[in-house]
Amino acid sequence: MEALELLNAFFATVDEHPQIGTSHVGLYAALYYLYLLNVCHDPIMIRRQQVMELAKIRGIATFHKCMKDLCEARYIRYEGMKYPAKRSKVWLNPV
Repeated sequence: MEALELLNAFFATVDEHPQIGTSHVGLYAALYYLYLLNVCHDPIMIRRQQVMELAKIRGIATFHKCMKDLCEARYIRYEGMKYPAKRSKVWLNPV
């Protein structure tokens, strides 16, 4: 899917999910930015701290809740790593 179509699809369907709030949108925007930097190839390799800074999320619990909610809404697929030195994998799903 073309990168812009992916973002348009996210915003077109976000109203259907009442659990998606501003933190989720900020997190998705940060992931989308990293996706663009990765030349629109999945998966993107992320570090939690970097994504939290980009999304302006301060709490680790908020980050994990938003990632879980985005996964449950099928906007992303997330394979988290238990060790901070390793990067997690994220796929942006077409909606």
